[in-house]
Amino acid sequence: MKRLIKALFFLWFFVFLFLSARQPAKAQVSQNIILSCLNAVSVKPDPQTVEGVSYHHLINLKNKELGIFVPNQSVYIIRSFAKVFCNPNDNDPECIKDSQNRISPCIQEDVGANICNQNCPWGNHVCKPNNAGDGKTVCCMPLYTKQGPYFECAKDRAGAVVCPESVLAQQGQNNGIHISENGHIETGGESAFIIISNNKDNLKADAEGNISIDLSQDYTRTSLDRGFYGMQIVADQAITDNDAFRNTLKLALFTQTEVVEPSAVNCTTIFWDPYGKVIDSLRLEPVFDLPILLKNLDINGQVVNTTVANNPAFKNPELTDLAGNFNFAVSPGTYFLEPLTTNFTFPIDSAILSQALSILQSFDPEQEYIQRDKVYNNLTEPIVESAGYSERRDIIIQPKDPLYPGSAPSIVYAENLRHEDNQLVRGRASHPKSLIKVYLGSNLVGQTEADIKGGFSLIIPQSVIDNNPGSFQIFAEKVPIPGTVSQSRTPKTGLFSWLVSRVLAQQSNTSGPYPLSLVPVRISGFVFDSTIQVQPNAIVQLSIPSLGNVNYSQTRADEDGYINIDSTNLPPFNFVITVRNPSEPGQSYQLTIDDFKKTNTVYLKETGANLYNAQVAAVKPDKQTTDRIVKETPRRVPAHSLSLNQPTPSPIQTTEETPPRSNNNNAFLFVFAFLLVVVLLVGFIIVKRNKSDKQIYY
Repeated sequence: MKRLIKALFFLWFFVFLFLSARQPAKAQVSQNIILSCLNAVSVKPDPQTVEGVSYHHLINLKNKELGIFVPNQSVYIIRSFAKVFCNPNDNDPECIKDSQNRISPCIQEDVGANICNQNCPWGNHVCKPNNAGDGKTVCCMPLYTKQGPYFECAKDRAGAVVCPESVLAQQGQNNGIHISENGHIETGGESAFIIISNNKDNLKADAEGNISIDLSQDYTRTSLDRGFYGMQIVADQAITDNDAFRNTLKLALFTQTEVVEPSAVNCTTIFWDPYGKVIDSLRLEPVFDLPILLKNLDINGQVVNTTVANNPAFKNPELTDLAGNFNFAVSPGTYFLEPLTTNFTFPIDSAILSQALSILQSFDPEQEYIQRDKVYNNLTEPIVESAGYSERRDIIIQPKDPLYPGSAPSIVYAENLRHEDNQLVRGRASHPKSLIKVYLGSNLVGQTEADIKGGFSLIIPQSVIDNNPGSFQIFAEKVPIPGTVSQSRTPKTGLFSWLVSRVLAQQSNTSGPYPLSLVPVRISGFVFDSTIQVQPNAIVQLSIPSLGNVNYSQTRADEDGYINIDSTNLPPFNFVITVRNPSEPGQSYQLTIDDFKKTNTVYLKETGANLYNAQVAAVKPDKQTTDRIVKETPRRVPAHSLSLNQPTPSPIQTTEETPPRSNNNNAFLFVFAFLLVVVLLVGFIIVKRNKSDKQIYY
């Protein structure tokens, strides 16, 4: 027994020494990124005149974490969008056609006649030359969007872009920071982000490492969610190698100068005038893709459809978005709204309106979802727009179908960030108080309730993520508003009708999947080149394409090509890995995170290391295992599977995403299976009865 105890002690001792001698390789420390979305508070009065120019939609900003910047150094002001519109002709494989087949107005000369060529299914919007002014043709096209982050750099009031040219997106390229200006399809064609109180030269951190912007203008054509950041590129004195990277990135989130509780859930949304939301009177749910026509009084006092001269980006009617929102950009005047629909009634009966408002008073006492005292229910009610005031008008319309199931819920936008060593999922659903569910493959790994505006945020702990987690998707399940018409009150006119109504109800209760990407909490493994050969002593740099490929952090692989970079030196959102051969510094190649995982398939299987769970130890394997990994990887991982070895796909062909298998398909399969069982059962009974009739009795 004593010999056994001694043997176990010595075995433990040698294992301890072995593990102590093989600590994970550490990346050299550089500055980190801080990322958060905040709600902006408007500066009053709005608009304000500065040097003879009138500015509207004003906000003020300052860094939240005190002393974050290097004192007396330039700070570049940017804003980010979690989701933007896109043109499939721009050769971007991430530009995906809308899964609900929604359409969007477009300008043929800007987007391309091969895509922007459909008549708009409302009003008299016929696709024909010069229907929006000389040389401009407004048509409709399928809606395309892409996942962010999408960054734009501010201008100062003199029109100078405040970011260095080295980080800006070049003409015709998607990577880099874009300039906030009109003409970008991503932000709806009309956009501005102007630093009014500072010019480019004095946008610097003060002696304490802080920066404050008293006055800036921020707007977009559509209600896109966005956040604001300060970016600083500083010298990193900790890296002294001649081949080492000399600059590193530092981002700080901005907060308001007013005392307002910041939100990590809802990014800033700025609305134009007049704006509002459309809901139905039965279930009080948002109605999307509904054309809203704007009219105004002309100089003769006549009511006419509103147009904006020399502005082909102005769209009238305006389609409500997934959350039922609409907004218009207009000058002061007297306006009227008209929903264009054949499936709903407007205006609605006063008794129905009163009942809806009573339910909303209990559900939404703070009037965050619907502003009850400004509900628009009269086609002749004037909306007087004056400078400096936002006029909101919400609209309630009555479905003509008494069995109207409500609108299908959607994830309006979502993003995933690394939060310490966990995943932070946040975004906005179309319906208030929706139940948000997060799946990895078929496993439910998190759920939460959205707020009354649809905003949500939840942490997915690293402990639930294995190294082959499957697809990362979120769903929104709408929750009936208390007091509204319930699905259970649907009249039953027979078993089949009841069954179909239940299936249709299930269809409209849950959204389709919204795909996201996991963000690694460590980069651990071997560095391979495009031919799947290991790269000893390679310089490894992490960069963010949407920020102009500015290097975030850097390390050097060891003599076996092994690296281990922990979360303190990783960006909070997805990045690319640039590999440089120190003997040929002019040559480099980029690996995506998926590329790195593919080339380390053997390593991850042999060691059990997990790029998404820092609780699992990542230790460099012994010499024998290392040699086996380096030898086996080229055999198991084909070089052509890496993204850097694949040709650029055609955007038109790749934007047609394979429809995911959703609840809708399952529902119809269920109906089909049910009917098949009924048919077989009836057939069995008939056959049985026939046999019984033919029996001979003695």
